Amino acid sequence: MKRFWPVCGGMVALAMWMGCSSSDSSTAGTGGAAGTAGAAGTAGTAGAAGTAGSDGGVAGSAGDAATDPTAESCTDPTDPIPTSCNVTKQDCACGRCILYLPSSETEAETACGPIRGDDALGEACTRPGDIPGDDTCAVGGYCTGLGKTKGISAERICRKYCQSSTDCAQGDWCAKATPWKSGSPTTGFCVPKCDPFADACADGSGCTLGLRHTTDADTEPTCLPQTGAKKLGEACATLDECEPNTVCYGSACVAFCGAGHPCGDGGTTCMAVTGVASASLCL
Repeated sequence: MKRFWPVCGGMVALAMWMGCSSSDSSTAGTGGAAGTAGAAGTAGTAGAAGTAGSDGGVAGSAGDAATDPTAESCTDPTDPIPTSCNVTKQDCACGRCILYLPSSETEAETACGPIRGDDALGEACTRPGDIPGDDTCAVGGYCTGLGKTKGISAERICRKYCQSSTDCAQGDWCAKATPWKSGSPTTGFCVPKCDPFADACADGSGCTLGLRHTTDADTEPTCLPQTGAKKLGEACATLDECEPNTVCYGSACVAFCGAGHPCGDGGTTCMAVTGVASASLCL
């Protein structure tokens, strides 16, 4: 069976009150005193120059403007920067935490990437550079063509990032997006389970098996691209060779089965299969 793989710190500045000092002697006026801290987010003002002494003393120099040594600059990255960020916490200093799989790689990792759009979950989206993860979804979303149920006509829509199925809405599960680099946190996206006995998937897709849970090797019936024409019992090598709503399992196209949906007269038996969490197959 084929496995279908398919940030900023706000600057807090100190402010200085305008200070002024002079004496009646001929000594130089002192510099303006540093002011107290100003409101967060406002730039500190420089202390005023001290006035000249009454007997002709030279004016003191102006106090220096206040600075905040802990202030951070924040500029969204123009391209994804691989790093161990968290897609559910969205903990990048700038931009957003994404799955990143450039065309030169076969394994994905997380990265802090640019915010290229604001497409909401469930809305149509695009991948400007055709790179998985680098897309026009809003923060927290992943643009994919997998899991398209009936009525979805867009090529891809935004799905919620997840690390386990507890991150997903009821009825959805967290599917691992692709093979992952060692040490990079496994990331997936929420997709709905489908009913293999109903006309549940969008045109060009079928309710079949192929994706895996992020937390284990189990799989769930999911709407995946499936336009094959091979019938039950015919040899197959990939899931999309079989006709919709069937499964390429053990090098042959097989049917789902369950209560009220027996295997029929093909000489097969309805059996639970290890790794298939919520469906049985005619084997």
